[in-house]
Amino acid sequence: MKAKIISLFMIFICIIFTQKIYSQGKLNISAGVGMLECLNVGVHYQLNYFQVGMSAGTWPNNNVISILGDLRLQFGQDSKSSNHPSWYLLYGLDYVRHEMILI
Repeated sequence: MKAKIISLFMIFICIIFTQKIYSQGKLNISAGVGMLECLNVGVHYQLNYFQVGMSAGTWPNNNVISILGDLRLQFGQDSKSSNHPSWYLLYGLDYVRHEMILI
């Protein structure tokens, strides 16, 4: 039951947040689906040409938990839609735990 609630919540987050949300000028909230990140939600904070962030994800039916911490170094020309470069290097560390359930 708990896994179904978490799955529905993560799917809801992914559907609602299809675009970036700016709760503050330097704070970005994201949601997504990925191979190692699973169904995830994350927060990134902008510091000039650096972005520091963290995300957590799960794949409830398979008992997978993923935690990712990352640092983005932005470079190149500023994009037309923002005051920051659109190119970046991503350095990150991802912790994935998968529990096998044997019946």
